[in-house]
Amino acid sequence: MTCGACGARLVVLASLAFAGCSSARDDADASFPQAPLTTVTSRDGKLQVAAFTAPEQPPTRGVIRVKLLVTDAAKGAPVDGLAMDIVPEMPSMGHGTPTVPRVSAQGEGAYLVEDVNLFMAGRWDLRVTITGGQSDAAVVTIDAR
Repeated sequence: MTCGACGARLVVLASLAFAGCSSARDDADASFPQAPLTTVTSRDGKLQVAAFTAPEQPPTRGVIRVKLLVTDAAKGAPVDGLAMDIVPEMPSMGHGTPTVPRVSAQGEGAYLVEDVNLFMAGRWDLRVTITGGQSDAAVVTIDAR
């Protein structure tokens, strides 16, 4: 004997099981817009750094995530194998943030930056120090609402 409620539970459980099959990268990419908020050239001109913000773009103040897509400035090819240190600073106020953002490589030139605490509305500079396969730096400006 089956009941409608039991059948509905099976559908929900099956949906949840299949939802777990997608990769973390697909889930992370889905939360970012298609077009970058901004794109900057690195200090030495070697790299292009496109920045995307989530959960909103442009972001509102608070803790956000940033996806950095790094490409070779001359060839346009994605650049993997980089390590990055990110320091958020609010130039108009002369301060940074109480938290240190975490960076993880996602492949294909994408780097996920989590725990970016833009606790005040206004202009923030993400000072990016790049090491690893390349040594360079960039400043990504984000205006938080």
